[in-house]
Amino acid sequence: MCIRDRFIPSALLKIFKIIGISPEKKLGIELLDQCSKERGPRSLYAALILCVYYSDYDLNHDVASEIIRTNLPIYPNFVPLIWLSSVLSWKKCQVDDAILLVHEALWNCCDTVKTQAHFIRYELGIYYFYKRKWDSALEIFESIALRSLSSDLIIADLQKLFEKKFQVLCPETGALIKKALPESVKEVIFKLQNVEKHQSITIAYKSLLCVFVSCNYIALGKIEIGTIWMEISRIILEHYTTIKGANDEEYVK
Repeated sequence: MCIRDRFIPSALLKIFKIIGISPEKKLGIELLDQCSKERGPRSLYAALILCVYYSDYDLNHDVASEIIRTNLPIYPNFVPLIWLSSVLSWKKCQVDDAILLVHEALWNCCDTVKTQAHFIRYELGIYYFYKRKWDSALEIFESIALRSLSSDLIIADLQKLFEKKFQVLCPETGALIKKALPESVKEVIFKLQNVEKHQSITIAYKSLLCVFVSCNYIALGKIEIGTIWMEISRIILEHYTTIKGANDEEYVK
């Protein structure tokens, strides 16, 4: 058995070696390639792993594209393969092709999965964003963001933090006075409160998602609500360390 040692902690790697599992990347790639060409029950998954490998690790988009070109006619409805094909098109700056392929991937999902395929829909939002199709990108990003932030705790905290943000100091008494929340804040809170609880989702990079929502609103000239969404991204970074993605802070900056 062979494994890729670069992704395994050194202590765990020693244990693997003791029990006879040796890291031998070249052999692993050869075996996966052989398996992908045998047209057996595991061939599709071997091809998928190879495609990911050449797309993201040992970058060779030509090889990855050839794997997809060979396997897609055999497995035309396999969603991960169609989605990977869209990612490759995007990396080659063929964004229109990427959009068509993502739509095809979503079309091949069953109705239940289609509404839950948040990562694929997120990718579609990215492609629309690159094409400056602000309305289409906003619809996707905002729907995912609302569903990922719709817990009662987060909604209550956002409301409190915004109320605190819009307090003013009374010059006569020195006391803090609550101002009415701006309509843009009320609108976002209202949308969050009206997400049905069974539709709530868990997704990483919530802050980055809010930044995308903000950027699309601003691109459409809706500066006030765009600013509110940017503020929400900062609140998540500062107050919700357990729900932000590992690179959220770097991306948002």
